[in-house]
Amino acid sequence: MRLHPAFFLALGLSVALPACQSPETLKQTQQETAPTNTPVVWPTAKSPVAVDPKMETRIQQIVASMSLQQKVAQMIQADIGSVSEADIREFRIGSVLNGGGQTPHDKPDAKPQDWVQLADKLFQASIAQELDKTPIPLMWGVDAVHGHGNVMGATLFPHNIALGATRNTDLVRKIASATALEIAATGLDWNFAPTVAVARDIRWGRTYESFSEDPQLVAQMGAAVVEGLQGQAGSAAFLDHNHVLASAKHFIGDGGTLFGDDQGNTQGDEAELIRLHLPGYISAIEAGVQTVMASYSWWDGIHSHANRKLLTGLLKEHLGFDGVVVSDWQAIGHIRGCSIDNCAEAINAGVDLFMIPNAPDWKNFYRNTLGQVWNGTIPVARINDAVTRILRVKMRAGLWEKPRPAERITAQQSDLIGNAGHRELARQAVRESLVLLKNNGVLPLDPRRTILVAGHAANSMSHQAGGWSVTWQGRDNPNAKYPGATTIFAALDHATRAAGGRAILREDGQIPANVDAAIVVFGEEPYAEMLGDLENTATLEFERNNKRSLAILQSLKSQGIPTVAVFLSGRPLWVNKELNIADAFVAAWQPGSEGTGVADVLLRNAQGEVAHDFRGKLSFSWPQGVCDAAVNLDDTDYQPLFPYGFGLTYQDPPTKWQPLTEDTSEWPNGCRLGKTLPPAEIATFSGDQGWLFYLEKPTLDRRLVKPGGTTGFGSLSARRDNSRGEGVEARWDGSVTSRLILRNDGQQHDLLAVYAHKGALVFDIKINRKPSQKVDAVLYSGPLGGSTLDVTAALKDLPLNQWREISVDLQCFENDRADFSRVDGPFGLQTAGAFAANISNVRYEPGRARSATIYCAPK
Repeated sequence: MRLHPAFFLALGLSVALPACQSPETLKQTQQETAPTNTPVVWPTAKSPVAVDPKMETRIQQIVASMSLQQKVAQMIQADIGSVSEADIREFRIGSVLNGGGQTPHDKPDAKPQDWVQLADKLFQASIAQELDKTPIPLMWGVDAVHGHGNVMGATLFPHNIALGATRNTDLVRKIASATALEIAATGLDWNFAPTVAVARDIRWGRTYESFSEDPQLVAQMGAAVVEGLQGQAGSAAFLDHNHVLASAKHFIGDGGTLFGDDQGNTQGDEAELIRLHLPGYISAIEAGVQTVMASYSWWDGIHSHANRKLLTGLLKEHLGFDGVVVSDWQAIGHIRGCSIDNCAEAINAGVDLFMIPNAPDWKNFYRNTLGQVWNGTIPVARINDAVTRILRVKMRAGLWEKPRPAERITAQQSDLIGNAGHRELARQAVRESLVLLKNNGVLPLDPRRTILVAGHAANSMSHQAGGWSVTWQGRDNPNAKYPGATTIFAALDHATRAAGGRAILREDGQIPANVDAAIVVFGEEPYAEMLGDLENTATLEFERNNKRSLAILQSLKSQGIPTVAVFLSGRPLWVNKELNIADAFVAAWQPGSEGTGVADVLLRNAQGEVAHDFRGKLSFSWPQGVCDAAVNLDDTDYQPLFPYGFGLTYQDPPTKWQPLTEDTSEWPNGCRLGKTLPPAEIATFSGDQGWLFYLEKPTLDRRLVKPGGTTGFGSLSARRDNSRGEGVEARWDGSVTSRLILRNDGQQHDLLAVYAHKGALVFDIKINRKPSQKVDAVLYSGPLGGSTLDVTAALKDLPLNQWREISVDLQCFENDRADFSRVDGPFGLQTAGAFAANISNVRYEPGRARSATIYCAPK
């Protein structure tokens, strides 16, 4: 089914559709778009934040007064759960952060005052007067990507994908200003926002953090957020007590990876990188952004955190960015040859501040970096440049002039958190972001009638807010975790009661008597970052394996009840079946805490008039095919189901709906494997193929098990044992968590076909000492993409000193987000306890899943 050509022609768009691509075609496309050495002209940018000669002189005086130890410490950002006041006084690290869901002293119900008190204590420790230590104020950063989401009671605005649908930069600027106030009210200084990624493949789990597939819209929205968070550059409001530092992220190309793989390989040559992914950074710099966060992704075979050409050559030198480049969470551990606590490559490439959240990792990084400066691996000049940038940003933020956090004006106003004005802004944003995809005339509904409200998301703040809400993933949080928020059902209930009608909640869709209409609210489970990437064998079909929402819609249809579908999602998805059966269909994205904005638009007012019309327009193209994940506005053969910019209003005539195809039989194996499942053979992992056993610490510090002796680092030792094929004898002493793992020099291998053929991990093992604690089998698909499975019971069942075979259904690892298309650690064992065993003949065997020692049903 195609949308009527008039919809496309009105937008000046062509109407040709790319066919779903097979894996072979995708590989060919990847090769065709590989980066080249063709010279391109880099655009320029000019920051409105002028260099202050007096400030620069003061910075140089401070840098000259600092020891090398304190300079390196300024380059460290630790999580508040892994750093104490004593640590701050001793090391004088430059910054702290709280990760998603991390709260002061791990109090899940921490009040604003708790945040201020901790910020105050850490700040005071950083400026304490001590011999040989220069007092330098600490700054605290947070991921407040759609409001100050870690703080209970904060206003949660719609996610960026929804804000892109509003096209309202003035509104977005006000939202960012409100977010800055709520951050400042907790004593914090810095927001890791805006995300200026241009998502090009909706399989990416961070699509909802992107404003649009259109780089120009992203640039406009990103600049508005920077101005709202920091204040207008050059004005008295710039970084005053009501504003906080912004961070444009993630530099560069995180939205353009192959298959939408979070932390994957960005596609396209240098010209494509600049055309699609640079505009957001230029606009952010021209809005005065003071920090830029590097990306987890790779481009031209180089990890972004190690890409000197881009970080130093393009960003700092060519674009003239004089602020701070901050790393992402543990991201340096992704770089070949680096670990979480050791990475001269990233420092030399141009990263200034390192997000190393956990102890002892950040302390080890401190010591390792000092050693690398002393031995000449890292030039002192690079350290001085990084520290100069950090101090410059702190001075521009007024950290020397502002009172300590507890005495700041804004931090004394805890009632700013979730205040009525901010919630009204969020409500307006919800109204303006809703996109009407279908309406046969049922909308708007009369609130004086009896309305059934159904669906698993109708009364769920967790579904309504999505990721980065209370917790990192935002999943399974009860409504009580969102004080002051209003669910969509609660909003409908209030509006209908006020008008003399009634709303009845039946999440399972059970239909009471005398219902005039129904609203079914359903959508994706919440997610964040890589955990939202669509899986190896997935398509874009919503609820592909459990059509619970469709069943409710079908039941209502069979009763002849007019039905409105409200779809909560972080991206467009293939919902043809739901679109066909609903009388009206609304893309509501993840609207945040103010569900009243949905009721405002769906219902007439008490007088029967339309109070608020639909205004939202798609900021992403809606897929026509179940595998059309990368359909974008500028495609030469562009043909979505609903085009970029589409959105009906109440002024449009009722939709003359032509049924969409509901057939997905072409893609039984998912989009990644193609229409026909490729053959699979036993995958072996031998030394002549480059597979070798390593010993690893959680920091990813690793040591090769070499022939001719024992390798170890205290907690784990091993020696090669080829008496029963290629293998190893390993011994854990129980002192610290350690793992034994197969690696292949960082190379990733596509083993998806073996998995799809119901494969199993199989290995031979001889237990020499039974495990004293839990043992996990581990599988790595990406530097930090570890999937684990508890195999303790299976190991304890085995006799001592006898060889046995263990097999594990690969589905068990898939259930923990393993990506079999890029396996770089096909097997490992990890424990914190004492354990000893010989292991040999590791392989993946197709067809072994059902008979495996450990079998797992798909989730």
